[in-house]
Amino acid sequence: MAREALSVTTVGSSSITAVAQTLLHRRVQVVTLSVVRVRTDGADGYDMQLVVELPDGAAVELVVRQLDRLVDVVEVVRVAPGQVSERLRRTPDPAARA
Repeated sequence: MAREALSVTTVGSSSITAVAQTLLHRRVQVVTLSVVRVRTDGADGYDMQLVVELPDGAAVELVVRQLDRLVDVVEVVRVAPGQVSERLRRTPDPAARA
């Protein structure tokens, strides 16, 4: 199994759904997913970083091409493993909120 980090830039409010349906249709296992809403020049969009697990490199190329064909997708970039930003999820301290 090959793990690949992808960065997907989209426009439109339904773009996340389109990307998710494509990944589901191709039976892609998503290991991590990070989505940030972006507004540029009056257009709403999303920047997504995801790590996917696929059988081989050819399957990764196929998924990248299929995502790139979607109308709402502006750009799909394969990201080097060292460039992926990892976020730590912290549970807030209830005492600190008071």
